[in-house]
Amino acid sequence: MSRGPADRAALLEALNRELRQLNAANAFFFQAIADRLGLDISAVQCANLLNLLGPLTAGQLAELTGLTTGAITAVVDRLERAGFVARERDPHDRRRVIVRPLAEAERRAGPLFAGMGRASVDLYARYSDEELAFLADFASHAVQMTLEQTARLRGAAETPAGGGDFSTPLAGATEGRLVFESGASRLNLRADPALPDLYRAHFERAAPEVRVRGGAVTIRSAFSLAALFGWGVAPAEVTLNGAIPWTIEIRGGATQLTADLRALRLRALDLIGGVTRVTVSLPAPRGAVPIGVTSGATKLTLHRPPGVAARVAVAGGFTNLTFDGRRASPVGGDHHWESPDFARAADRYDIRVTGGATDLTVDVGA
Repeated sequence: MSRGPADRAALLEALNRELRQLNAANAFFFQAIADRLGLDISAVQCANLLNLLGPLTAGQLAELTGLTTGAITAVVDRLERAGFVARERDPHDRRRVIVRPLAEAERRAGPLFAGMGRASVDLYARYSDEELAFLADFASHAVQMTLEQTARLRGAAETPAGGGDFSTPLAGATEGRLVFESGASRLNLRADPALPDLYRAHFERAAPEVRVRGGAVTIRSAFSLAALFGWGVAPAEVTLNGAIPWTIEIRGGATQLTADLRALRLRALDLIGGVTRVTVSLPAPRGAVPIGVTSGATKLTLHRPPGVAARVAVAGGFTNLTFDGRRASPVGGDHHWESPDFARAADRYDIRVTGGATDLTVDVGA
């Protein structure tokens, strides 16, 4: 029996009331955590963001929280004194300072969140898989809505329009380097040996800053929390000239990235700042090709051609790891696996993941 308008209105009123109470309860919970840690709520939320997203610059923290750079400096000072974070120079830009979470934060804060974690498991047990999938979908859309409304209140509600198409002639370049300076979200990356240009790129809606020098292509997008998770981010496509070798580096994290590099000559691939929902189809390697993933990986799949040797090393523990069809039991610490022919293979992939991994698959693709 379908519900009438009055029933739906009552349901919506009840739902909104419960969600408002949930938001208030969450705020009180984090305040209680802050009190136990001897910190203020801004410091706890910044520590939470760093734990969730990995190392960030002070400027990125300011953009995410809406705090001024001066206020963020004071927050980082308090977290540093508490032993929760450390300041480090960005190895790629010595002018920037990166704020890195330390194990002390998890050691002190982890037990305080443990009760909530156990209670959440008990709560989730009340629902079927289909109901949990519905709740996850609702939560994802609710977060995106909240981010958009937060941006509106800060005066940045509208996504810049216009998009953009970019390309640069090959102009005699014998090798290429692609760098995403501020992360990549909803990106399709591919290679075309017949492409007459060094690269071609298409971005819907907001166009990034693109710089080209020689064979080096640097892409910098506006930083936002939404971009880190791919929420509300318009898709983009980048095609590289497959006739020359490339080094690819993505800094600041990658999410919802699909890279079909089977037609590319790949020298190295570095994913810095954590990855989520990333699938890479690799080409046949020439020599020992390094693949580095830092700050953790969630739902990362790497396909390599048949007959290609590979080694996978994970630092920081893992869950749900599959290597060539073999599943490994979840463990902490550092571990590695390699194909039987890895040691004697001249052409091979050396894959290193630091910061832990969840749902990591390395296999042989079609």
